[in-house]
Amino acid sequence: MSTSTDSYAADLAHLGLDMVGARGSVVVSDRLETPMGTLHGGAALGLAVAAMESVTDLGAVWATAQFVGLAGHGDRLDVDVQVLARGRTSTQVHVIATGERGLVFQAMGATGTGRSDIPERTFPVLPDVSGPFEYAESELPMSAVLQGRGHLPTLEYRRAPVHDGLCLWIRSRDHVASRPAMLSLIADYLPLSIMVEAGIRNGGGTSLDNTIRFGPRIDSDWVLVDCRADAIDRGYGHGTVHLWSPGGDLLGIASQTSMQRLIAAPDR
Repeated sequence: MSTSTDSYAADLAHLGLDMVGARGSVVVSDRLETPMGTLHGGAALGLAVAAMESVTDLGAVWATAQFVGLAGHGDRLDVDVQVLARGRTSTQVHVIATGERGLVFQAMGATGTGRSDIPERTFPVLPDVSGPFEYAESELPMSAVLQGRGHLPTLEYRRAPVHDGLCLWIRSRDHVASRPAMLSLIADYLPLSIMVEAGIRNGGGTSLDNTIRFGPRIDSDWVLVDCRADAIDRGYGHGTVHLWSPGGDLLGIASQTSMQRLIAAPDR
């Protein structure tokens, strides 16, 4: 995958994030929203990753975001990026996003060039599923009142049958799905997966944090999102996601904690 300045600019444009130096702004639009009309946790992490890469002009290695406040449709967020330390191969970065009511999310992570003298290897195994074109386009297993809202129409979903968890082939209708900023967005289906595992259809969750660690940079329109629910404790859901290319490359590993809840129909 290209990690050129042009690629970073394309990610910013796709998300609607305007960056001038280390400061930027974005208006929460449909493509950044949950079906409930609030800022999607994965989209927020994607904004942070795109900002980190743009400011440092280096590819993201890992990033984590903590969600503090809410933002809704049409809200403007100011995004500030601080480079904490620059090394020979890695740069440590902090991102803050604020709205009219204060802090919305903060993120930290690293970008870098890495080392070429260490052999590359991945250890998990690609799930035993067919490629995306072996399955029909499908809706997510959620309440019908939420289908077609927020960022959902910008993505195509094909559900692969597995014995446990939620396994989805996903592609963006207008961007490269395997870009780090996009991987951050499409990894955020753990709250839904946890409810699916619990046998609850009209449920989801509100992210408390999203974390992602990136693998090889490979251009791929389709990404297999393999969600594994780990636990629900006191209403908090925890889980892990592996992100795969059709060729079996492990593109990323994500984890998340969310507040699980039943979801009613949104107002708009």
